Amino acid sequence: MNKCVNVIFSTSYRLLEDEIKKIVKDNNYTSYNLDEVELDDVLNDASYFTLFGDKNYMVVRNVTAFSANKKGSEASNKDEYLLNYLNEPNQNTVLILVLKDKINGTKKVSKIVKEKYNYIEISNPNQKETRDIINGYLKKNKIKIDYDGVTYIINALDNNYDLIMNELDKLLLYPKKELSISDLKFIIASNVLDNNFKFIDYIMEKDIKNIFRYYDDFLLNKNSPIMLMAMLANEYRNVYLIKKLIRNHNKNDIMKILDIRYSFQLDKLINYSYSYKERELEKYLLELCDLDYDIKQGKIVDKLALELFLLKVCD
Repeated sequence: MNKCVNVIFSTSYRLLEDEIKKIVKDNNYTSYNLDEVELDDVLNDASYFTLFGDKNYMVVRNVTAFSANKKGSEASNKDEYLLNYLNEPNQNTVLILVLKDKINGTKKVSKIVKEKYNYIEISNPNQKETRDIINGYLKKNKIKIDYDGVTYIINALDNNYDLIMNELDKLLLYPKKELSISDLKFIIASNVLDNNFKFIDYIMEKDIKNIFRYYDDFLLNKNSPIMLMAMLANEYRNVYLIKKLIRNHNKNDIMKILDIRYSFQLDKLINYSYSYKERELEKYLLELCDLDYDIKQGKIVDKLALELFLLKVCD
């Protein structure tokens, strides 16, 4: 398998970033956002050879070429650029394409990637896998927590990988290295997940009063603004897709397509879909992508980026 082209999809921000680190290792890389630049320009850059023949690492985010059902000659031309590159890639460039959505296996570019290159789809770990990850993290950092304590962490955070890893990072700041469930309840509020989802609900509802009340709690719990922005983007994206899918699909079909487990979650998203126009959802998704790019480029700190977005929502 040729690893000069890597295509990655994951709904977990941390798992995605970990996978990128495995590929680039300690090498410097250039980051691109396809909401800012054109794919054919990125592929032109990927085709250049470095002066001394060194490997050139490129991370390209928000790629839709493998998933979006595009129409028109412009889309066809862009697909053709990608097909041409995949047929004759620059072996000195390690190209990492990060997908916005799951790969569409019927597309020609998707089939080529699966046959010839490194396609990685990262699922969220199940509870057993999460337990192993937590135990490995604790061992590495010389922290002792018994079986019941690890179970508490998993249940309190609803086996949400990003939230769990965020809370585990807090344990490094705690003076004790052998922690009981009482300690964990003090460090990890059992309602962290519930509060985060409530916070997102208030943002979706544009409830200004509660947005800023929960924002203070969000910061006090040392949550990651990037994580919340990723969760928000996922919510806006689902609402956007529901507005399109609900015209021709029933609820069961939509739940399967969007991988929604509970009907109450779908009902909530459907209610949101009545409150937003497609153009408004597109605007928020683009703004979140722009802010994510600026954070990764060091142009803005994550806390300020989130605050700017909240001000736009409340405007």
